[in-house]
Amino acid sequence: MKLQTAWLAALTALLAPAVLCAGEMAKVDSVAGGLFAKGAGPNWQALKAGDAVKPGVHLVAMPQSEIVSANGAVQVMMLADIGQRGPLAVLESGLSLNQAKDADLDFTLERGLVVFYNKKKAGAAKVRVRFGAESWLFTLHDPETRVGIEIFGRVPAGIPTDLATIEPPTLEVVGIAIIGEAFLDQGDRGVGLKSPPGQALFHWDSTEKKLSVQRLDKHPGTLVKPFDDRENKLFKEICAACSHLFHEKGLSAWLRELNEAAGKQQRLTGITLAGALDELAVVHDVLATSKHADSRAHAVLVMRHWLGREPGQVQKFYNALTKEKGLTDVQARSALQLLIGFDEEEKGRPETYDMLIQYLRHSKQAVRELAHWHLVRLVAKGKDIPYDAAAPEAERQKGYESWRSLIPEGRLPPEPTLKKKTP
Repeated sequence: MKLQTAWLAALTALLAPAVLCAGEMAKVDSVAGGLFAKGAGPNWQALKAGDAVKPGVHLVAMPQSEIVSANGAVQVMMLADIGQRGPLAVLESGLSLNQAKDADLDFTLERGLVVFYNKKKAGAAKVRVRFGAESWLFTLHDPETRVGIEIFGRVPAGIPTDLATIEPPTLEVVGIAIIGEAFLDQGDRGVGLKSPPGQALFHWDSTEKKLSVQRLDKHPGTLVKPFDDRENKLFKEICAACSHLFHEKGLSAWLRELNEAAGKQQRLTGITLAGALDELAVVHDVLATSKHADSRAHAVLVMRHWLGREPGQVQKFYNALTKEKGLTDVQARSALQLLIGFDEEEKGRPETYDMLIQYLRHSKQAVRELAHWHLVRLVAKGKDIPYDAAAPEAERQKGYESWRSLIPEGRLPPEPTLKKKTP
């Protein structure tokens, strides 16, 4: 399986040496933007460089933070894909530290992208990475050996019939040996990793549950490419937005203010943080009330990302819709269907497109936005049809009529027009 590796470009600009910290607990070494922690209580806390991190505390970083193991042997960098270069939707990074027994650092990777590396002056360092039911032990053979790993979860498409037995999210893991040599022990299998030229790139998913390793003769060309001007600007804007997170009005109030800001990146950062910090009502309100099409589209991405984070998210979302928003069972299931998406069988039914087109005239903006979000991804010929879920009714009606003209009732969408090759 040939893997996409463009996402690796974001790593090299963020691999500066760091100061070691020793002590009984892991330490925060640096924070660019925001690093947020939550233990057993309901509230999030903003961390800064020098703060101790206890095992079991959930950490969320955006866009970049670094943690040093208690013994100073390993450093882990939590990252977001600022340039949106990668194959997986890395909006933020999340993990929790565990008690280190057979490794210098032990953590559960909940989502996103991390780079961990050996900070010893001599000798090997060990890192245990857990996700789902997996527990992998990496041995970083020499000082400065670095490995990057990214994880992403997605709820399987299709109408959820029984929420109690819904399938857990499908996990996909992509990683690379960036510098030096390492050994990956899965428990029942071990593989050697070596930065290019060598067996550098690895991939695993929860469907096949098989680790594949790919040889790279050299690092991808984008790996050594630093941030361009646009990405540097994005990085600074995200950092500035995150740094003002906690003020006297509280988390929810601040996020709502951020989502109403004039600047696009401020709004998108606020939506991402709302999903990352479980303020899902804020994300829903963006879908339901925002006049900014880019904000609504990002809110859809954030909500889908939230649903795929871990098992049980679908049930949590359903409960929030029925108990907090007052939706009926049918309405809540319809909302879930619009967020989760459609499987191949459903895509082959005219009824699916009839429903989505009718939803373009729905009384609720969130439903209209989700319907349009799916239509433009399912029907290539409809991408140029003007439609804004927040536009006045007369304008939305024109968009509806154009879609109905493209896909008459009871029919499937027209096949995409194939471009003729130039002889």
